[in-house]
Amino acid sequence: MKKISVLLLLPLLFSCTNQGAKNNSSPFYQAKGLYDRQWAEHKDDARYMVFIHEWLAFKNNNPPRAEEGRCYYLSDKSERFILVQDQHGVINKLIAENENKKTKCFRAALVGKKYPKPPIAPFYHELTMAAP
Repeated sequence: MKKISVLLLLPLLFSCTNQGAKNNSSPFYQAKGLYDRQWAEHKDDARYMVFIHEWLAFKNNNPPRAEEGRCYYLSDKSERFILVQDQHGVINKLIAENENKKTKCFRAALVGKKYPKPPIAPFYHELTMAAP
């Protein structure tokens, strides 16, 4: 089975603030601000960094579920979104930069799914789902 790559915008590699983000009050950019603040406040916390590496290892070692895998092919564009994870590791919200079939598909596939528990909650993940 072909492994579908997920480009994760790692805080470790791409630490940034809202300086590069659009000046926008949309739900995506509000969530992006929370993600950026989370990074700024916790980047020196060892538990936070261990979790980032655990999350990446989990995503890289577990192929996408069938319902998630089909989402990649709904558009030839990459899509950015913020996942919000609760204290139990459950994704309870996906906030997309753009609403379309692809992001709605990812929302249906990911919201409610359980992943490794984060060290803080809510935990914000910024992801870019690459085009096929």
